[in-house]
Amino acid sequence: MINYEKDDYIVSAQAKSGLIRGFAMRSTALVEDARHLHELCPTTTVALGQLLTANALMASDLKTDEASLTLNIRGDGPLHTLLTVGSKNGQVRGFADPPAVETIYTEDGRIDIARAIGNGTLNVSRDDGLNRRPYVSSVELVKSTVAHEIASYLYFSAQIPSVVLLGVKLSPDGVKHAGGMMLQLMPGWDDRLADWLEQRAQGFPEITYWFEEGMNPHQLLDLILGDPDIKYADPARAAFRCTCREERMLDNLFALPADDIRELIQDPAGVHVNCHFCNKHYHFSQDTLSAVLAARTAGQGD
Repeated sequence: MINYEKDDYIVSAQAKSGLIRGFAMRSTALVEDARHLHELCPTTTVALGQLLTANALMASDLKTDEASLTLNIRGDGPLHTLLTVGSKNGQVRGFADPPAVETIYTEDGRIDIARAIGNGTLNVSRDDGLNRRPYVSSVELVKSTVAHEIASYLYFSAQIPSVVLLGVKLSPDGVKHAGGMMLQLMPGWDDRLADWLEQRAQGFPEITYWFEEGMNPHQLLDLILGDPDIKYADPARAAFRCTCREERMLDNLFALPADDIRELIQDPAGVHVNCHFCNKHYHFSQDTLSAVLAARTAGQGD
């Protein structure tokens, strides 16, 4: 059972006669897990934490449990890669490259994520889990917050007018609060409703402020939408969780050209492979590599 006052979870709802769809989540523990696992600095903690949260919010709308959503921000600044992968069940994983950069501040004292990333692109890939080619799209960064980058993508690429609010608050010990909301206009909306939603979002305090005040994701949606007839869906737990396993790593080796596998076999120590998402270490011996090569050549005639 989910503890609404402490646990990380996602909840969605419909309001205003179904014309607004909302998603809200607490992501404090999963962002802290990412910070600790990857030894992130303050800038990368905030940036990756916000992208992990955005991914979980967006992925909760996927149609099947096997489907996945990948968000990849690439820039020419010191923080040149943020990559996250999420599924419908609230499980997300991700990494920042490099994991630590010099902290840059805005004039009002906030960590300047836009300058850390620089110019670049947001690449989005949706895999429906049905063994079809993923749908991939890309938009230029607007050099703003992660929330604005996601909202810009949803509007210009997916044609979904959206409000995205993301927050990560740090303490000397790590992540104190993290979470987000995503509000989307559904078919049938009009300018009056769009203006109302924009005004509500502009005057809404930061997500982490409300968590500091003891509110949960259900209450955040209720507060910002103000609809007594709001209808909530069943919530889902959220967590940082990697799906890597030895069989997948072997599949990656199998996909290499045969000559590359032969070269790896020459090393008596075998090959060492690390998962970028969770830093788990895998070792494959010469015998294992030889078996991979035999299967590879038998299957493709190399």
